[in-house]
Amino acid sequence: MLRRLLDSPRTYFILAGLLLLVGIASQIEIRRPARPAGGLAELSALRERQDLNVVFLLIDALRADRLGVAGYGRPTSPNLDALARSGVRFARTRAPSSWTKPSMASLLTATSPSTNRILRWEDTVPEAATLPAEIFHGAGLRTLGLYRNDWLAPHFGFGQGFDSYYTPRVFAQSESLRRNSPSVGAGLPGSDADITQAATQFLQSFGRDQFFLYLHYMDVHQYASEASGPTFGTSHSDFYDSAIAWVDRNVGEIVVELERLGLASRTLIVITSDHGEEFGEHGGEGHGRTLYHEVTDVPWILVPPFRLEPGIVVETSVSSLDVFPTVLDLMGLPPLPGAEGRSALPLIEAAIRGASPPPGLDRPAFAALDRSWGQRGAAANRIASVTTDDERLIRALDAPAPLELFALASDPLERLNVAGSENVARDRLEDLLTKHLEQPGPSWGETKPVQLDRMSLDQLRALGYVVQ
Repeated sequence: MLRRLLDSPRTYFILAGLLLLVGIASQIEIRRPARPAGGLAELSALRERQDLNVVFLLIDALRADRLGVAGYGRPTSPNLDALARSGVRFARTRAPSSWTKPSMASLLTATSPSTNRILRWEDTVPEAATLPAEIFHGAGLRTLGLYRNDWLAPHFGFGQGFDSYYTPRVFAQSESLRRNSPSVGAGLPGSDADITQAATQFLQSFGRDQFFLYLHYMDVHQYASEASGPTFGTSHSDFYDSAIAWVDRNVGEIVVELERLGLASRTLIVITSDHGEEFGEHGGEGHGRTLYHEVTDVPWILVPPFRLEPGIVVETSVSSLDVFPTVLDLMGLPPLPGAEGRSALPLIEAAIRGASPPPGLDRPAFAALDRSWGQRGAAANRIASVTTDDERLIRALDAPAPLELFALASDPLERLNVAGSENVARDRLEDLLTKHLEQPGPSWGETKPVQLDRMSLDQLRALGYVVQ
């Protein structure tokens, strides 16, 4: 009987089938949905929870209009789109500047560059300033910051409040990456996969603790993408889109790890950028030179530890200065001292209810840039802007230049300067900007300049920045 079974081909077909079924079953993980469904009640209850984590994902140089969820035609951001569709997306978020240091200093302190005076390469965040990581740390959260942009280095003051704050070592093999940045720099070593891997190791080791995890992704800024990933063409704009798809994949890996470890139902994910990128819309490429929409309109996505079905879109104009006031409000933690930004929670609550935004929350957003920021000893060459839902005004502060006014409702790409004809709007916005610029500085006092050694300067040159 046994001999007959062993000699029969049918026996081996049956065994092969059983092995196949076992193999398939081993790949299936039966579990509850990573994030339960929720709504206004669950949102209000977040501040009472004692187990809530925050993952803050900063995608350097990501402009808002290159995401599929914002209407872009290319498949650049499937993971970001999926998160937005079950969370909160702010459709009009204005960055406070168009290069990393002033934008990040303003985002993290909720104060504008014109107020905090952090505008130039040598400026630092003073120790007296309070950063979100300090508030999280004081509330008992474990804090980790991972960055690849050296403008965020500790000697510029950005490491305050972190238990660990560093650039991760190169884990991944990066030879397969396409590197097509138009900048003059040689490029950064490694890739954002190194940040993803370091973050994954942190989650595996410390996921049982309550934590604040800050990941500053850099490959969109570097136009770096995986060779096997999507290829959209050969222009700088095409390479940029490929880089977005690559970083989007990294974001997806972080979310999958949160789900795998059972952390998604107790983690608030915050996704935004420091500035955008221009591709000739107003005659230039890159960033850090202008304050038009392509460099100051950035994404902001909030992913609560539950699914909003459907996700909501907040159309009211907000500022990057509102990001951490909103996060801290959601968690029931103390606000940032001296914050100009305000919590957007009332806007979120109104959107969930399907109601109109409460009156008085449609505030203007301000931005500033010193165009001589990288020139040692050069005189200031500042420009500033004020943006509402319907208009943007840009004014030079230190050198003669034409005033620019754009009617965003009819001219969202800011192609027609109407400063000479729209006198009522121009005067109103000029008055708003003047009052903003006259605000006193923050309570922490003047920023102190830092002296950089050759190694630090070389690291900044690798990013494409030249301090002259």
